[in-house]
Amino acid sequence: MKRRLCFLALTASLALEVLLEIGAREGWAPTAGSSERVASLRLALSLSALGLAGFLWFRSDRAQKGQKRIEALLEDADRAEAQVRLGTWSLDPPFRQTRWSRGIRRLLDLPPEAPAGEETLCTRMAPQDVATLRKHEETLPLRGGSFHFEHPIRLPDGSDRVVRAIGEALEDPTGRVTRLFGTLQDVTELRALGSELESSRQRLQFALEGAQDGLWDWDLVTGETYFSPRYYTMLGYEPGEFPGTSEAWKALLHPEDREEVLRTIAERLVTGESQHRVTFRARHKDGSWRWILGRGLVVGRDEEGNPLRMVGTNSDITELKETEHRLRESEERWQLAIQGTDEGIWDWDIPNRKAFFSHRFKAMLGYAPEELEDVPRSCLDRIHPEDLPLVARTLSDYFNHRREDYRVEHRMVRKDGKVFWVLARGQGLFDTAGRPLRIAGSLQDITDRRNHEETIAHQATHDALTGLPNRPLFLDRLDQALARAERTGERLGVLFMDLDHFKEINDHLGHLVGDRILAEVALRLKETLRAQDTVARMGGDEFTFLLPGLGRPEDAERAAGRILEAFRAPFVLEDTAVSVTASLGIALFPEHGTGTLDLMRRADLALYQAKSRGRNRYETANPFAE
Repeated sequence: MKRRLCFLALTASLALEVLLEIGAREGWAPTAGSSERVASLRLALSLSALGLAGFLWFRSDRAQKGQKRIEALLEDADRAEAQVRLGTWSLDPPFRQTRWSRGIRRLLDLPPEAPAGEETLCTRMAPQDVATLRKHEETLPLRGGSFHFEHPIRLPDGSDRVVRAIGEALEDPTGRVTRLFGTLQDVTELRALGSELESSRQRLQFALEGAQDGLWDWDLVTGETYFSPRYYTMLGYEPGEFPGTSEAWKALLHPEDREEVLRTIAERLVTGESQHRVTFRARHKDGSWRWILGRGLVVGRDEEGNPLRMVGTNSDITELKETEHRLRESEERWQLAIQGTDEGIWDWDIPNRKAFFSHRFKAMLGYAPEELEDVPRSCLDRIHPEDLPLVARTLSDYFNHRREDYRVEHRMVRKDGKVFWVLARGQGLFDTAGRPLRIAGSLQDITDRRNHEETIAHQATHDALTGLPNRPLFLDRLDQALARAERTGERLGVLFMDLDHFKEINDHLGHLVGDRILAEVALRLKETLRAQDTVARMGGDEFTFLLPGLGRPEDAERAAGRILEAFRAPFVLEDTAVSVTASLGIALFPEHGTGTLDLMRRADLALYQAKSRGRNRYETANPFAE
């Protein structure tokens, strides 16, 4: 460009020289006589040409620099469009020529040669969105204003994106639309983020509603405060019924709690601690006071660390406070009961897994007060292992409201290993959902009563002289054994036994000696039997045997032989030796009968047969004998 300007200036200068020469010959230019004027004219003309050339060179240089700046700005704009996934478009009168920035072609994944315009854009759009776009482009030049709508597009690779189209009509001073201008931006990620934010908001809302908590958001600079609907309703107000300011909630504080609440919050703000937790009373719309648990968190601070914003929740804990009050009253009553009873007192704090045991409770187990830790395991670990399932089941039934009170008798093990019987009783406290919070009760030593009851029960089913099962217990066991044998198909035996000539022993030696012999007989008989066998005294010198699970009929005869062998040695009573023999009758299930009466009758007949054949022997029942 510079060389072109210099050439132009030189050409102009030579042209002036030629004009002067021609003018001198033709007479209209200065002649040789006026050489000074000619020289001056030549100098002026040369300087003018050079000035013109310099001016043209300067203008061209500025234009080049301006063009470069414009190109740089366009490149910056294109990079900005790429970063925000945006493109610009314009439509000039008569609204037929559309211009697109490179950003739109990137959004639509179009090649550079693809024509700009509505038809190209519509290939990426759904039919219903095409109709909306055309309506805007047709009416915007007439009505002015702007439009804004979002719609999906489908790219050549099959992926779907969401774009936001914005258009605006530019008008001259007379109000005539001169140009349409707008943008097209990919908002897919923005929409997804918005959807996730909405989901998060809903989850927070559901969590707050589920927990029945009220949310608050306090601007510490302006004092403006947001209260959620639940915040209002837990105090009996409609949402928005009192203003959203810090002064509004301060006015609801109980006079006795206001100073402490404000002091606690102020300390957290001054010390830089982010969280606070405070319990206070707030006035309900009906005039009552509700206990509130307030929790807050500082979520914004300025550069100097000063708090700017705090958010938190309020929980209505009135019912919990009332429950705590009842527990305190209950504890006072229990303290009085502890001092006036000989029973052991226990108290179980279920949520916190803590327990209390009175000194008497620990002493019943053989421990000093400091030896037994106040935790539930101190009691549970000392329950007899065989009774632990019963205790656990009873406790579970009570906690699940399947019984009205906790009451169970079981054994416990003292520190020295001795076992004793106790009666455990208790009553509990439950929350509004029916979950147990606390149970307290007493432990009474009932060992003497249980022993007495067991003695009575034993006497009712056992022979007082020999300690053997009596007739009712024997018949009960025989019925059960027969029922089991019918199910399993096993064989069992029933034996009847009488002592031979025992009446003579009573007559000659006396009933006291006879009773001692009967007791010794019982001991010898038990030694001859298996653990599953039963020997019972039916009365006088009559004994019966139940032998379940026999493999062969001969097994009953071998058992009878062992019984007879037990009488080989005489019974020595102080200085007197008494010889005793016995006779036995055997009946088998199912060979000799399938019912209790049948088997006993068959065994009795076999016993009679053994006696008639000389005694001191056994006989097996004849299936054909009646």
